[in-house]
Amino acid sequence: MIRPNVLSRIGQMTLLGVFLVFIPEPSRSLDILLTNDDGIEAQGISILRQALLAKGHEVLVVAPGSNRSGSGLSLTVGPVSVEQHSLGFAVSSTPATAVLLSRKIKPDREFDILVSGINHGANVGYVTPVSGTVGAALTGASPMGLKLPSIAISTDLPDRDAGSEAGRAQLRNAAEFLIQIISALQKATPEGGLLLPPGLALNANYPLEEEVKGIRFCRQGSTGTISITYEQGDDGVFFPKISSVSEDQKDPEGTDTEAYRAGFATIVPVWPYLSASGSSFQRVEEKLGRLFIVSD
Repeated sequence: MIRPNVLSRIGQMTLLGVFLVFIPEPSRSLDILLTNDDGIEAQGISILRQALLAKGHEVLVVAPGSNRSGSGLSLTVGPVSVEQHSLGFAVSSTPATAVLLSRKIKPDREFDILVSGINHGANVGYVTPVSGTVGAALTGASPMGLKLPSIAISTDLPDRDAGSEAGRAQLRNAAEFLIQIISALQKATPEGGLLLPPGLALNANYPLEEEVKGIRFCRQGSTGTISITYEQGDDGVFFPKISSVSEDQKDPEGTDTEAYRAGFATIVPVWPYLSASGSSFQRVEEKLGRLFIVSD
């Protein structure tokens, strides 16, 4: 099992905002299933695919044919088309459905890991559960899905523009961060072992900073970096509006939102089991206690 402090102990230095960590090249190439929620035409998935191939990994892309941001864990319950694409396969579905369909598209492939991203925008704090990028990773890790070690990778972009030179450079930095995570997991895993504990995925975020301060292994925060509202146009149709959240919102130390705002790359272990725990579980159980009394 991968211990929580494996990644936090990695020695590191920064150069041009990109971590150069002292991890040997992986001993073997991996067979990687790659998806996203921004769609197969997005810059993030193209740049990440190129970076993974350059490291000697095999990559199969199965991704939505259009932008499916905010899909979370939702599934497409109607007919789904699959079309060949220069990067792989484009499907008319949510990211989670694309993950499930990968077994039908390439039943002979035995993937080592699923990677979802690079998302155009951070997925930290309360945004995490609605993210299609994270939802795809959770589906990959889930017993209902592929039971694969899975990683979601996201980053903010200069002026929210993935096509600019600065945007592409930021995506390349995020891709390098993801490759470092995979290399660290390979180094810490015995030959033939699972890269992550069963059912577990990682939610990784690379900040938009000239010089990233380091890597933090965190828990999910309860605030966020963006808010989503809907504004009504003149024709009566409502359109989503994404706004930055005030820096005044604070989360405790050790959360991804706190670390991300401070300029750290973050890694949060996540899984698809939604039961509350700890004091919250106990308080609600006490409130509902009378419901559990069985009369003679």
